[in-house]
Parts: sequence; C-alpha cells; structure tokens
Amino acid sequence: MTDKKTPTTGDYSNGWEPEQQLQDAAETMLRAIFDPSVSTEDKERAASTLVEIVAPEIMRDSLRGVYHHDIDSPPSGVEVIAAERERQVEVGGWTAEHDDAKKKGELANAAACYAMERRDRDRVIWDSPSRVILWPWHSALWKPNPLNRIRELAKAGALIAAEIDRLNRIGQRKDQQ
Repeated sequence: MTDKKTPTTGDYSNGWEPEQQLQDAAETMLRAIFDPSVSTEDKERAASTLVEIVAPEIMRDSLRGVYHHDIDSPPSGVEVIAAERERQVEVGGWTAEHDDAKKKGELANAAACYAMERRDRDRVIWDSPSRVILWPWHSALWKPNPLNRIRELAKAGALIAAEIDRLNRIGQRKDQQ
C-alpha cells in the first residue's frame, strides 16, 4: 500500500484524468484486499480507502442515471423516496395488490427497521438469531445497506409511502360502501 494516489479537485489541464485515477485506485485497493500476502491491517485500510474514495464517485454516477439530476445538486428526499418506491414496484413486484394484503402493520414495521440507526438494530429487530421482534418478514428479505444511509432511508420512506397508500385505499373502499 505504498503507492496510494488520492484524487484532488481542480484544474484537469495537468493531465490528471479523474475517472482513470479512480479506476486505477479501485483496482489497486481490490488487488490488495484479495492478495494473500497483504496483512489484515493493510487489507482493512485498502477496503476503507476503497469505500472513502471510490464509492462516492460510483454513487454519483448511479444517481445521475436514476434521478436524472446534475449531481452538484442532489435530488431531494422526496425524489429519492419516489424513485425507490417506483423501483420496489417495477423491479421487486411489490404492487398495490401485494401491499393491500399486509394488514398487521408490516410495511410500517419494515420501514422502522430501515430507518433505525445501525447501532440500535441488533437489539431491537432481533432478540436472537431465531427470534424476530420487529422485522415482519423472512430474514432473506432484510437487505440493509450499512454503507449507504441514504439508500436505507429511501427504503424506509418508500415503505411508509406504500403503507399510506394502502391505508388511503382502505379508506376509499369504506367511503364507497
């Protein structure tokens, strides 16, 4: 880990190519992580560096495609949540009909789990590996993103939106009867 290049911002006329530098840095860090001759301490340092330097750039690129925004002005929370809800329906297949079958607060409880800070989760969501307290579904459906807090909050917000929509549909049905 002696040849660590850290990208900087500013004038690129000096030949510095940000995308190539990030790709080179990622490759260097990944080689270190999987190299059996590299110490555990250096592997941990490489993984941390990879997350700190490369992950924000990858996130920016993915946000450009998902939210159709200039990344210098990130999307609002409402836009992020709306995009996640759209993904849940279109990719996950979690439709209104599916949500309507959830009548015991499952959507809200799942949202609470994703909204909860990571340090609190283990003692609140699971009593033990075999006894779930708050997570409403099979453990295979629990997919936190501990390195991406915004992603977790987007999931929470989308689940809350789904629960609100479900409750509104119930109210509309009662009004029509």
